[in-house]
Amino acid sequence: MISRTFKIEIAELRSRPAELMVRTACKYPCRITVEHGSRSINAKSMMGVFSLELAEGDELTVVADGEREQEALADIAALIESKFQLPEHKYSGGVTMNRIGVMAESFGIGVPGGMERAAQLGAAAVQVYVGGRGATQNVWTPEYRREIRNKAHDCGLVISAMCGDLGGHAFEGREENDEWRIAEVGRMFELCQDMDCTILTNHIGRVPSDKAHPRYAVMVDAMQRIDRLGRETGCYLAIETGPETPETLKGFLEDIGGTNIGINYDPANLKMVLDVDAAQGVRTLAGHILHTHAKDGKIFKFMGGEEVYGIFCDGGIEELQKLGEYFQEVPLGEGDVDWDSYIAALNEIGYKGYFTIERECGADPTSDIRQAVEFLRRRLG
Repeated sequence: MISRTFKIEIAELRSRPAELMVRTACKYPCRITVEHGSRSINAKSMMGVFSLELAEGDELTVVADGEREQEALADIAALIESKFQLPEHKYSGGVTMNRIGVMAESFGIGVPGGMERAAQLGAAAVQVYVGGRGATQNVWTPEYRREIRNKAHDCGLVISAMCGDLGGHAFEGREENDEWRIAEVGRMFELCQDMDCTILTNHIGRVPSDKAHPRYAVMVDAMQRIDRLGRETGCYLAIETGPETPETLKGFLEDIGGTNIGINYDPANLKMVLDVDAAQGVRTLAGHILHTHAKDGKIFKFMGGEEVYGIFCDGGIEELQKLGEYFQEVPLGEGDVDWDSYIAALNEIGYKGYFTIERECGADPTSDIRQAVEFLRRRLG
């Protein structure tokens, strides 16, 4: 283990400098942490690096521990000493921050193959499914974790988030064994740590709009317990949008009162199910959005979030896809989401994270994802 301390000569860490630090750290297999005051963050975590609040004259200590640690520390040092402006030959990402991600499983060819395909199409990040109950131990063995970490490294990809859906009615309190769900999220947070990622997305069930509904207090309690697990591990749970309005979600987050619960903003879910304007929803949830899905869809007939996601909770994505008379997922740019106003709203609230393409249907996902990457590249610059 080696370390080096630097005196900061810039006022703050934003946009390209933060992206450079994350991408530089992700080139190396060793663990790299950044210590600032009493805080210690994972240098491979976009969320962590963006949370740094630096002032001129502050000291920043970088610690590298493991394989190629000397090379890694030298590269990070060069980045910091040049005021976060790496020499161009050392930074393959060019001068524009690449904020395009892809759900690795969307290609339908497995996680390693999906990561290779995502990199080939020009993405900078991937999100990866954890799996259901017990997957953290039965699927994500030490060998498999190492394989996926190495594959991300070889492909030059950041793991923007893990997806930890557990099926059923999630945290609605319907089952006697709900305790296992909270324990499983704790294990998923530990997996996130192991994968150099701090964000876990999750469908948590249907949050009632009426706070007097018995389900509401049960769900607040579950999220408060998960928030504590998040603070213990340095990870965040990002609730996926869909069943409830942004206003309901905002009130729910305020009642949780935590620091490590936020939002995975999916504009297509909100449009298809609730006919919510994506940009307005972003403004309502400003300060809570940790991660986003880039997905599009059309709404034909209104059913309502409680009903639609009740079907999802009981039958999964397969049953949801039978509701074609009500809504339909379509390739990016072909649906009802107003992408120009949506992206403008995210920029307005200061969102700096990834736009992770998710394609849950379609005969040719690679073609659809290639189109989505090109669509986002034109709009993100």
